[in-house]
Amino acid sequence: MSKQTIMKVFFLLLILALPAMADNHLDIMLEGPWILYQDNTFITGRTVLVAMTPPESGLYAHKPPIFSAGYGYTMNKTGVYCVAFNTVCAPDRAVNSLMKDGYATEELLQVSPLQHWKWSDNPGVWSTYIVFPMPDSYSNDGVYKMSFGAKFMSHDSEEEHSIGIMLHYNNGPSSIDLYECDTADAGTCKTSKSPLQSTGTLQIVMKAPPNIDACDQHVRAAYPQMLQMLDPTPLMSGKNVNYKIAYIDIPTSIDSSTGKGMYSSKCYTCDQQNTDQSQCSSQMPMSISPRQLDLSTTLNGVVSTLGSLQVDQEKLAVPELRKETAALGARFPSFSDLNTLDELLTRSVTAMSQILIRASNSGELKVQSGGSARNTTFTTLDNELSTEEELLRYVRYLSDAKNGSDCRAPIMILPPYPNP
Repeated sequence: MSKQTIMKVFFLLLILALPAMADNHLDIMLEGPWILYQDNTFITGRTVLVAMTPPESGLYAHKPPIFSAGYGYTMNKTGVYCVAFNTVCAPDRAVNSLMKDGYATEELLQVSPLQHWKWSDNPGVWSTYIVFPMPDSYSNDGVYKMSFGAKFMSHDSEEEHSIGIMLHYNNGPSSIDLYECDTADAGTCKTSKSPLQSTGTLQIVMKAPPNIDACDQHVRAAYPQMLQMLDPTPLMSGKNVNYKIAYIDIPTSIDSSTGKGMYSSKCYTCDQQNTDQSQCSSQMPMSISPRQLDLSTTLNGVVSTLGSLQVDQEKLAVPELRKETAALGARFPSFSDLNTLDELLTRSVTAMSQILIRASNSGELKVQSGGSARNTTFTTLDNELSTEEELLRYVRYLSDAKNGSDCRAPIMILPPYPNP
């Protein structure tokens, strides 16, 4: 074969390969206490994958979800959201069922809903629902051992289930967005929370709370909340549709010689599935999430109030906070936004505290009947200091959502179940 012929063959093969080379694959990593459901009613004529999670509230609360492709943000508001590919909410990908497609995948934990249950009837102010385009396939992003039973501390044989999955898209988008929905209807999903460039992997992860021990108390707390999203019937009654797996037990370690889980009775005392908490001592680490704040609205209120006072605006970082608040708008705060807000609020809180200490020492904080405008100013500062301190704690809570331990809660799946 001549050199010229070889070159022609090479360029022909290159041209034939171009479509494949241009194919943008995307993997979405989903970790945390999620329940999956294939729904064909959210958008007429297509199937979507809905992931739902119980509130990140109460004892041993999970951290809120992060939505990240390297650059990203913390989902600091619960509700219904739709993942958009190239600005289209859950586009039709001609895929009608969740498939393993040859991946060596442990079974997702199969659960059942109450009769006539519809996820669209259930969205509450404290739960998060995310609608995805149907993926071409899925695989594990980790498995762990666990056991289940109809009664507390009485479980059957040990099983392995996914504690995280990867959703695979063979022909992915160039950009990804998250739209906020007013209701569980695609037509109401219009508010962009900030688009991201598709870099090949998107993470939607809920981390475990800090200072946990080997008992994985956060899983024991989240698991019953997950089941009660599907049927509010008390688990202890034995009448819940998932009564056979009403309680979960997580091993504290794995026996290296047998490969089986090792369970500890010490975990049951403070287990949130235990109705008797009288013996639960205070040494158990707990995590309680702060109340959900409307970050933009609260910041705007602080900036507006401080801006009206006769105080050193620069020292209290008011101009910079005003600029950051305007830039934030309706979108979720990015990781860099949270870092900036942490710095500005820390400066403002410190300066405000110093002003109030000096005023207190001089007696100017005493507000009497008919007090002067100067006294009123200091009283207002005192009130705004409390608000800024709460904001600062909330900003740090949101920023910390990307840090911490992996959650070992099982990923649940509602019927119809995945195809092989």
